Amino acid sequence: MKYLLTLYICLVLLLSVSCSGEKTQSWDINNFNEKKTFSLESSKKKSINNANVFVEGNFSGNIKLQRGKGYPVVEFSKDSIPDQLFYDFYGGKFQINILPSNAQGDIKLTIKIPYGY
Repeated sequence: MKYLLTLYICLVLLLSVSCSGEKTQSWDINNFNEKKTFSLESSKKKSINNANVFVEGNFSGNIKLQRGKGYPVVEFSKDSIPDQLFYDFYGGKFQINILPSNAQGDIKLTIKIPYGY
């Protein structure tokens, strides 16, 4: 009986790990004069509860990001880049906008949508 319980627990752990993953897409950006929208479609029939946005690069000035109309604007400089922007998201198409700003240089914008089961 103990053997079956151990086998069952191992099987559940194996399935939960093997059925999870993430969908990722990145863009290189060097023009901040106009609004640009970046989007990533989530995997269908997957359990999703968030989307993560990462920004890295070498730039001067400020970068402005906005999830969509009605969401707050996140503004940061090279010295204050957040490690990760975390957004509640439950599937469909995730979009993030770069708003016009005085930034100059190059950045890499990455969207990651982790999923389970």
